Amino acid sequence: MSSQLSLFDNEPPSARQKSSLFVAFVPDGAAIQRIVECRERLAESHGYLGKQVSPELLHITLVWISDYEGDLPPRVVRDTSAACAAVAAEFDTFEIRLKRVGFYRTKPGSYPLVMKGDEGCNPRLMEFQESLVKQLALRGVSRKEPGKKFDPHLTLSRGGLELAEPVAPVSWIAGEVVLLRSLSGQGKYVTLDKWRLSGG
Repeated sequence: MSSQLSLFDNEPPSARQKSSLFVAFVPDGAAIQRIVECRERLAESHGYLGKQVSPELLHITLVWISDYEGDLPPRVVRDTSAACAAVAAEFDTFEIRLKRVGFYRTKPGSYPLVMKGDEGCNPRLMEFQESLVKQLALRGVSRKEPGKKFDPHLTLSRGGLELAEPVAPVSWIAGEVVLLRSLSGQGKYVTLDKWRLSGG
């Protein structure tokens, strides 16, 4: 991930650290810069956007596995890794395109402002996520909120405006899928592994 503006930490967390395990695509450095510039323009036009997500933490979640306290279950990490490797071997690189902002009505006062694509504009992303879900199921890996429909998005901020409008498109080539551990309260991710997309 050397081409990305990434400060992902590879140091082991403390034994009782609360954390989450998830699979994601991370924008490359040029895309991160354009996303940050888009967010700055929105702030200039609309005012306070809420607590902004740090540039190095911008990502699109594909699957949220679960939340944990202490060590991650080795079997879950192993089987999730195997699922990621299998899907990465099926898919060639493809474009991810984001072209509007919107928000989700979640916990009051913390609505996330997100960048998204139009309906149907990221078919390969949808197919990749669907294949990943199938590979996880084959290995008996359960997911958090398994019945929730995949709605690909990249979170810009939380707790600001309820805003929905088109923006200047941002795109990048998804070249690798990443398994991440989010450390609660620390504002950083640990990269557990990553796989190049190498299929035909």
